[in-house]
Order: sequence, then C-alpha cells, then structure tokens
Amino acid sequence: MPSRCVRSGPDAPSSAALRSKNQIGPGGGIASPDDLKGRTVAVTAGTNTAQFINKLNQDQGLKLNIIHGKDHAESFLLVETGRASAFMEDDILLAGVRANAKDPSKLSILDTSYSADPDALMFRKDDPAFKALVDGTLVGLMTSGAFADLYRRWFEAPVPPRGLNLEFPMSDQLKALIRTPSDKASS
Repeated sequence: MPSRCVRSGPDAPSSAALRSKNQIGPGGGIASPDDLKGRTVAVTAGTNTAQFINKLNQDQGLKLNIIHGKDHAESFLLVETGRASAFMEDDILLAGVRANAKDPSKLSILDTSYSADPDALMFRKDDPAFKALVDGTLVGLMTSGAFADLYRRWFEAPVPPRGLNLEFPMSDQLKALIRTPSDKASS
C-alpha cells in the first residue's frame, strides 16, 4: 500500500518572466507583465508554468504567442536568440538560468510575479516523530537566523565551484513565512 504524504515548509515565491535587457526601454518596452501583451513568450513544455500561462492568456485575452521549449535550456535559448521576448518560469529557476548565461548582465527578471506554487518536503504521513524532527529543525533554523544566513550564502553570493551568483534576494513573501513558520500551505 503506497504511503500518503504530508508537507512541511514554506510556499515557493512564484512564476516570473526573464527578459533580455534589450527589450527594456523605449525600443523594447518590457517593464511589467502587462508589456508582454501580444508578444512571443517561451515556456517549457509540460511545466505548471506552461499550463498557467496558457490559462492566463485565454482568461485575460493577452494574445501571447506561446512557444514551448523542450527543456529550460531550449526555452532560454529562445530569448537569447531573440525568438521570444520573455521566458516564463519559476523565479528561482530563472535566476539560475540567468546566472549561467554568457552575459547575465543582459538579462533581468521582471519585478512583478504571476502565481505561486507551493513547495514542500514530502515524507511518510505515518511517521510523526520524523515530521517533528523536520519541523523542529526548520523552525530552529528560521528563528535563529541560520535560515537567512544559508539563503544569503546560496542565493546572494558566489557559489562554488564556478563562483556563480544567482543575485536572488529573499522575497518579502518568504521573509513573512520565516517570521511565522507553519506546516500549513499559505493562501
């Protein structure tokens, strides 16, 4: 009989758009999600973001030309080569793609996000001792400040072995979740 799972941990920030900086300003005009109307947007086939963007496009009549990359690398290539104005995906994945780009300074992530998908740790529901250990460890890290220190180390500073820096500051949403740790999904 398969185990049922429970979750523990804060929700993920959200889906966002990565766009080439040559799309910014008078020539490009992409400063906010609304500026994507009528443009070509890349998403990765089979992702939650692809489903979300298709629904958003229909519901809001954005007239997006949505093209699907087979993986994140191909979706990013569509922006890098000018075939798409933006690549829509989870913000932290976009930060990784940007950090690995030939010239990360030519790319930026829109400040406005679209949606939030919960992220969690999964483990057996019938193991309350392990859940208590995981919850206690996470809460301890959050209340001691160690969680914020680890976050800065891995998301805001050069990471070995190549020294890539994701330059991805902690969101206000995540800061709020850390101030009030819970094993319940936020709404």
